[in-house]
Order: sequence, then C-alpha cells, then structure tokens
Amino acid sequence: MKTKQHNDLIFIAQQFFPELPNDSNIQVFGKGNINLSFLLDFKAQTFLLQRINPEVFPNADLIHQNIQKVYDHLSKTDPALALIRLIPTANGAPAWIDVEGAYWRLIPFVANSLSYPTAPRLNYAYDGAKMVGRFLKALEKLDPDLIQTTIPNFHNSLHRFQQFNEVIKSDPVQRRKKLEKEIAFIQAHAHIFDQIASAGLPLRVVHNDTKMDNILFDKNTGHCLGLIDWDTIMPGTLLSDYGDLVRTSINPIAEDSDELDRMIIDYELLQTLEEGFLFHTQDMLSQVEKDLLSLAPLWITLEQAMRFLTDYLMGDVYYKTEFAEHNLVRVRNQVSLFKGISESK
Repeated sequence: MKTKQHNDLIFIAQQFFPELPNDSNIQVFGKGNINLSFLLDFKAQTFLLQRINPEVFPNADLIHQNIQKVYDHLSKTDPALALIRLIPTANGAPAWIDVEGAYWRLIPFVANSLSYPTAPRLNYAYDGAKMVGRFLKALEKLDPDLIQTTIPNFHNSLHRFQQFNEVIKSDPVQRRKKLEKEIAFIQAHAHIFDQIASAGLPLRVVHNDTKMDNILFDKNTGHCLGLIDWDTIMPGTLLSDYGDLVRTSINPIAEDSDELDRMIIDYELLQTLEEGFLFHTQDMLSQVEKDLLSLAPLWITLEQAMRFLTDYLMGDVYYKTEFAEHNLVRVRNQVSLFKGISESK
C-alpha cells in the first residue's frame, strides 16, 4: 500500500507527466537541507523532482528564468555542460506551484554520476577546478544584464560588513562580550572587502556555489561531467567562484569541526586547484582578476566567517544549527582556515 507522501508526490509528478502511472517508483534523494529532492523512474529514464524552499529562494520564478537562459546559452557554447534542463509542466510552465506557494521542478537525473564533499585525490581536485573554469569560460559571452539578481548583495562584502557592525552595536541576544577576539579579527582584516569592492572587477555571469559536491563525476570512469545546482547563478565576479572553490576544497576538516589542530593546509592541493581553474580561464581573465586571484580565497573565507559570526550574534536565525555554539565553532573554523591560507602566500 502506497503512503500519502508517495501519492502526493505522484500527483505532483503527474503535473509534468499526466500519463505517469500511480504506482510509479519515486524515492527520497539526498539530505534535503534546503530543497527536497526525489528520484522518479519513468519511461526508462530517471528524473529529479525538487521542491524549492520558498524561505531560502522566494524568487523561484526568477531562478528558473536564469536557469533556462544559462541552459540555452550552454547548449550553444558547450552542450556537454547543459546538465540542468527544466522539463515543463503539462501546461508549459517551467515549474508547478503548490498550495503553500512552493515551486516544484523536474529535471533529468545525470545517470551514473556522483559527487564528493572533498576531492578524494589530487587529480579529482584538478579536474573539478578545471570544470569550474570551463563552466565560467562557456558563460563568458552571456550578457550579465540578461540574468536576474535573485539574492541581492550576495557577495557584497561591504554591505555585509555594515550589517555586521550594526549587529555588534545592537547585540540583540547579549553575546558580544565573549566574542571580542573574533570581532576584532574580522574588523582587522576588513580592508580586503574594500580592496575587492574598489578593484573594478568585470561583471560576469557566475555560479556562486562552487563547492566540490556540486561537481559531478562519472562513478565508473572518474571523468568529470559538469557543474550542477544552478540556483545561485547571478551576475557577479569570477573571483568569488574561485575563492569558494578553494575555501571548500582546501579545508582539511569539516566546516563545523573544532579540531583546529588538524587545520593543516595542503599547499600542493592549493596549487593544483589554481592550475586547474586557470586551464580554461587564463585567457579570459582581465589583468585585475589575475592580480587579485590569490586574494579571492581569503576574501570569501573572511566573508563566510563574518556571516557565521553575524548569525551567532543575532541568535542563530539564518544558518541551521544543531547545538548551541554551532555557529561559533564555524566562525573559529573559518578564521583558522583564513590564517592557514594566509601563511601560504
């Protein structure tokens, strides 16, 4: 006997495929920390049915417009990278909206693929970084004015720094007193935010979430297939994609681990990531991008530390936490990572 959830999911899937049998196979896929994902088998294919979290992504219609434009562009410039294809509903819409206002979309699942939280070997790190560069190169000629900004000020560090200082002053949950060391560290290095903001970096269409587990590999051959999770694609700077790639790949411990004595930076891995990224982007980089490339990991790591600290000062209202000091552990982790990367310069 099928459960209510199964029947509900089949009903949603039938908004895309009206002929879908009621007893079709559909099952949970992934952890679902933000969006909920389900695998659907139909007509000898597997599809990914996803519920877009309306609290995290209130502008899902704009996100899907961006995805469609990126898909259309990649289909012309590098078709192998056009992995996110929105399957329209029976009425021709890019997504179906439920009674709660949440958007549901359907895309083909990439067969025989998997991703890794961190690169299992150096060649995977190289190929993953190379893929990020290839993705950005393929989007080089896409006009940023055609892509919607779905999360305003996403990497506007000066704006986030202003918010950070305002929260310090208001101290809404009375946590500031025990955080003077962390606050002072962010403020002492905030000149990096000014340096990035005043550099005159070219505006490009960028991914904005280039962590290793958004890079797909063939589970049989190890071949790098492409970059997924396009929900944060927006106009921005190429440096943020490189910075976040390094930040999430170079950390030898989990982002919320307090084992800071294990924070030993692998400089060979750092060099490998840079070489892989530059394979496709070397010729497209402006001089200012080349000059600031090595600063990008420090910028994004410091920004992330500031975001965690801001949330902790506010009482943990944005990031999901599993224990009382979770965000503070994340802050100290990122500060330690920042120091480790700095020592590699």
